[in-house]
Amino acid sequence: MWRKFIKSAAFAISIALTGSALAESAARPSAEGRWQTIDDTTGKPRASVRIYMVNGMLQGDIEKVFYDPGEKKSGICEQCPEPQRGKPVVGLTILWALRPDGSGRGYRNGQILDPANAAVYKCRMNLDESGNKLDVRGFIGYTGALGRTQTWHRVQ
Repeated sequence: MWRKFIKSAAFAISIALTGSALAESAARPSAEGRWQTIDDTTGKPRASVRIYMVNGMLQGDIEKVFYDPGEKKSGICEQCPEPQRGKPVVGLTILWALRPDGSGRGYRNGQILDPANAAVYKCRMNLDESGNKLDVRGFIGYTGALGRTQTWHRVQ
């Protein structure tokens, strides 16, 4: 009799803890979604990027590019490294292999492609507490000291 009671109590506690963990993770914002990038020089919106999960890692594709009047609109990433070379900019994967860092808001060990200069950098990202701003840092080296950070804004 006591064994059944103990097993039932243990089962009930494990269900309650699992539910609590799921509720906490559901309430925690994620970097998945649509983000607007901002041009470093002009401060104007540059592109819309959709970030999504693939095999437990984040990946991001360009969905739309915002061109300035008179700007060349080739639409092809002519200088990008393989396998992106020659592909349309819209639909281009520019973020990949970003893994959650365990903090609930950070992602590390990924890579980012800058189509403007066709260079690939190491990448890390941090989501703010509201879940509406994403600091995206592309860098070289191990520490991340040599690089630049852009703040992307969530769009609906």
